[in-house]
Amino acid sequence: MSRKNERLVNLTIALLATKRYLTKNEIFRNIEGYEGNAEAKERMFERDKDDLRKLGIQGVYYYHLVNYESAIFFW
Repeated sequence: MSRKNERLVNLTIALLATKRYLTKNEIFRNIEGYEGNAEAKERMFERDKDDLRKLGIQGVYYYHLVNYESAIFFW
């Protein structure tokens, strides 16, 4: 399995297994494969979200106005 496919599977499992929203920082810390500087992780995450949408996996996104962090929850 490629690193990208493994990261997508791990991301999907983590998001489906949680009962709450996960912040991007939590995802970057806990999902193996998000490496590099903040900008690289952000680009990787955006591509991963697009790939999951193409596979029919939809999520709910929101932006927390207190700490200015976006979060994600999939069902």
